[in-house]
Amino acid sequence: MTLKKIKKQDGIGLALGGGGARGFAHIGVLEVLKENKIPIKAISGCSMGSIVGGLYAYYQDTEKVKKFILSMMKKPAFKDLNLDLFSSTKKKIKRNFAFDFNRYIQRYYNYYKTLKNPSMISKDVIDEILEDFPQVKIEDLPIPFIANATDLISGQEFILKKGNLKNAIRASSAIPAIFPPVKRKNLLLVDGGVTDLIPIRPLRIRYNFPVVGIDVESSIFGNSFFPNGLQILWRVQEIQFHHLAYERKKEADLIIRPDIARFTWADVDLMDKFIAEGRKATLEKLDEIKKFLD
Repeated sequence: MTLKKIKKQDGIGLALGGGGARGFAHIGVLEVLKENKIPIKAISGCSMGSIVGGLYAYYQDTEKVKKFILSMMKKPAFKDLNLDLFSSTKKKIKRNFAFDFNRYIQRYYNYYKTLKNPSMISKDVIDEILEDFPQVKIEDLPIPFIANATDLISGQEFILKKGNLKNAIRASSAIPAIFPPVKRKNLLLVDGGVTDLIPIRPLRIRYNFPVVGIDVESSIFGNSFFPNGLQILWRVQEIQFHHLAYERKKEADLIIRPDIARFTWADVDLMDKFIAEGRKATLEKLDEIKKFLD
């Protein structure tokens, strides 16, 4: 995306996109911006972008953000999620027929659970994983922060800019059918990526700073195996998200796109790689970012 001609400012707004584990790349982006003294005046986040963004707005320290996320991933409840069932098949792992068959059965057992329940993962499990999340109000954060979610009832994007931070990121990262929706008064909130994968617009309409969007979307190319109707429906949804995100990204002054689109949202064991790719992509755009600053 080309650099737009805008009035220079003393900082930038940062829109952190959703993408599950690929969102760990946001940590690398934040590291480079911090090292180069690029002031971040406001952060918006979707899904994993809301988790990383919310934690950074609280700690203002990438090492503390990474340490906190690693501590969540070490919890027994997190390991019991069995995210490896949905991880990338391109990773170099020892496989055989028995491994593939067992993986297939477990995955479709999880799909079957959603026929009777709102999600594969229960609210109690999410509560345990997020037990230690900072109990702070969004409006009290040192860096202004916004998370987005989607209301299942109205079908509209919902902006979370006040109230409990933990509840906001729970709603923003509630992947439909995987994690339970979050009730808020007369709303039923799920992942913000359903309506806006990279929440650039919430920053654009509230602040006068240049907005840099971080795109950690998966690639829609190269997949040609759709064995059942459920997979086809998910594929259609994936295509819809891609085209919506493409239009929304035009609203940013700059897009940073780490080279991680080939991986899945569940590749949590690739955190260090994603962080490294986030750093690399940001360093490549650093001169353009500096042109925004007064």
